[in-house]
Amino acid sequence: MSPSVDLGRIEAPVLTFYGKDDEALMTVVPAAGVDVTAEKYRGAGRAFFDDTDRVAYPPAAAEDARNGTLDLLAQHVA
Repeated sequence: MSPSVDLGRIEAPVLTFYGKDDEALMTVVPAAGVDVTAEKYRGAGRAFFDDTDRVAYPPAAAEDARNGTLDLLAQHVA
């Protein structure tokens, strides 16, 4: 997978969430050289946060990802 942005320009902390099908992304984002927190959810597939897909949507993983996002924002956004 090749990123569509220049990862070298990233300066802010990065919080990433991966489903089991997103393993390729896990090697791309850390290459940016910034503080990266990566959470991988077993039993979750690509685009697992899409609550309109009742088959692939894991509510517990989505809620955890949402809470992690809110925590990161609280820490880094004034």
